Amino acid sequence: DAGPEDSDSDSSEEYEDRGEAKRLGKDRKKIILIDDGAITTWCTAALTKGSLGAVKNVLKAYRVGCHYGDDDDETNQISVRLSDSNVFNQLMLFVLKNVDTIFRRLLQIESGQKETEKAMQSKKWTKVEPLVKSYLGNTLHLVSNVTEPGLAAYV
Repeated sequence: DAGPEDSDSDSSEEYEDRGEAKRLGKDRKKIILIDDGAITTWCTAALTKGSLGAVKNVLKAYRVGCHYGDDDDETNQISVRLSDSNVFNQLMLFVLKNVDTIFRRLLQIESGQKETEKAMQSKKWTKVEPLVKSYLGNTLHLVSNVTEPGLAAYV
């Protein structure tokens, strides 16, 4: 079993190079529209390959999902958008269901091990820690603002 990839490429370059997300111009501001193809590709790479770059992209999209419906002034500052509700649902379910497995794989931690000790001792912790913090902060925002009963029950 190969270890996680260390793909640290700039995410905006990944969006453009792979053509998985569409760029739209709006008032001279570039907006990246993430579609189901991009989400599927990133989620698959994050889960099956342990690609750090894919995990970063998934968590950036997850942040957008967690802040969906926030104040217009705040959301207008975001240059990344999800294309539709199906993409939102696919992304949110994937992250909430699989993020533990993904983080364990990145940190090379097996189930049942003392997670905190093992995670912080991992050589990968310095790269994964900001992702864990991002996930936790965005999930906290989601939980404190969710109004959809089905999503609230799932979270």
